[in-house]
Amino acid sequence: MVELRGATSFLKILGSYPIFDRDRTAPTLQALVGQPAAAADRSGVASSESPNETGYATEQPVKYRLASRQTKHQDTVVRVGDVEIGGSRCVILAGPALVESEEQIDACARHVKECGGHVLSGGCFQPSTRPFGFQGLGLPGLRLLAATGKRYDLPVTTVVNSPAEIQQARDLADLLIVGHQNMQNFSLLSELGGLNCPVMLRRGRSASLEQVLVAAEYLLEKGNQQVMLCEHGIRTFETATGSTLDLGGISILKQRTHLPIVVDPSHAAGQPDLVVPLALAAHAIGPHGMMFEIHPDPENARSDGPRSLSFDGFRSLVADVFCKNI
Repeated sequence: MVELRGATSFLKILGSYPIFDRDRTAPTLQALVGQPAAAADRSGVASSESPNETGYATEQPVKYRLASRQTKHQDTVVRVGDVEIGGSRCVILAGPALVESEEQIDACARHVKECGGHVLSGGCFQPSTRPFGFQGLGLPGLRLLAATGKRYDLPVTTVVNSPAEIQQARDLADLLIVGHQNMQNFSLLSELGGLNCPVMLRRGRSASLEQVLVAAEYLLEKGNQQVMLCEHGIRTFETATGSTLDLGGISILKQRTHLPIVVDPSHAAGQPDLVVPLALAAHAIGPHGMMFEIHPDPENARSDGPRSLSFDGFRSLVADVFCKNI
């Protein structure tokens, strides 16, 4: 019965709708999985329900029922091209912060492929904190990224920031990324939720774990079941690093949700010499994927050069963290 209730929670997504209008309802934790509140607390799922005399939590609905591991016990596996993210293997996603030229993205793709990487990343529509900073090549850069990915047999991923960019990217990229600035841009999430393509949701710098899961619920509720999360650091009082990588949060997310979790040590480190230690620590927790920024000449990169790994640095990292003989 528990498995049946979990499966039927997705019937609405699959197209089972009432033939008449009625007030919107939300299932309680008991209705979804028939589990006592005490057991729910032990499972690590955040909830504000209080148990009644029967021992079940019934007063408030689950805030992220579709993303919750109590609704779906087994891990979700998202297919990006021919690469599966969410299984037992830790997938490597790597590429430059921004696509700058055909030569640059070709060199990065070749190195990612030679080092055993699985997905090529590259920014094309990049919002800059500086109004006059380089913000990517736009659609021409996306076409370069897609063509390079095909040449090296690598699926590609890029960040999208608006519905207009979604329309351009959906046919060229295999995985669309919601940047941390847009984690709670609910109109953008709703648009992506209506697509049949993989989406990675980056955690906002000041977002709680519950807020991340509620944002993912927007995508799932609209019908897109190909959703993964990305932890890349949160804002704390510490300024020595780009941000603080929330290692404990990764572990908690694995308890609370069935969605794949990718870790980005490059953004959190802010400098290349810290990427390897953070990657080693994150890899020990067992994420489903790890994402790295690389560049053929980091000192002269047009964006985010200080935190990008050189090719030699990336090769050493893969050997150290993933135990590959490269």
